[in-house]
Amino acid sequence: MPVVEDGRRFTATDTFRAAHRLQELRHWTDQLWQSTDLLIMPTVPTTFTIDDIAESPLRRNTVLGRFTQFVNLLDLAAVTVPAGLNRGWAASQRHVDRSRVLRTPAAVRRNPVDRP
Repeated sequence: MPVVEDGRRFTATDTFRAAHRLQELRHWTDQLWQSTDLLIMPTVPTTFTIDDIAESPLRRNTVLGRFTQFVNLLDLAAVTVPAGLNRGWAASQRHVDRSRVLRTPAAVRRNPVDRP
């Protein structure tokens, strides 16, 4: 179990520092949310084959979560919307009217944005 084994290298001090850093980042992002209503971002940066995932599951899953992992860590509301084969986007909001986040996909479908 690589995840458990890798965890042994961290001390209680490391964990405390990481928790403190997360609080600092929450405070910083709270300030950003004062001038931002909604964040729309890609769901994943790329895709992998099953063999790619089997070869390096932790590294591949870290890549796949690049645009979404912070949503959980910062306690944001989010919805992920498929946008074609191997494509999609996620909408996220802080101090939310969760229904607004959930209404975002329908609004985007009614008013699509041109893609390069």
